[in-house]
Amino acid sequence: MWFQRVAGLAPDLARFALWPARVLAVVPALDYLLALQRAMLVLARRTRVITAATAVEATAIVLVLGFTVTRLGLVGALAASLALLAGRTAGNLFLLTPALLRPR
Repeated sequence: MWFQRVAGLAPDLARFALWPARVLAVVPALDYLLALQRAMLVLARRTRVITAATAVEATAIVLVLGFTVTRLGLVGALAASLALLAGRTAGNLFLLTPALLRPR
């Protein structure tokens, strides 16, 4: 309904956009968690791990995008949304333990 009536997409494009939108629906929650983890680390003055997590996230995006396009043959929008979700998840998981540890 949103894609056709509000965004004005043709029915074929609206169907095409449905799966990437479903995949990306959890990204705002992951963004919130990542911001919380980064804030905790900044307050603890442990910012190097934030840089490493960003590198992990970017690497995961590149690897998953390459895999989904070349090996799975997925189209751009779905492959990109899966790659973004995987990258954000990898960044969150990388920061999970350091963010929960108390500074000494």
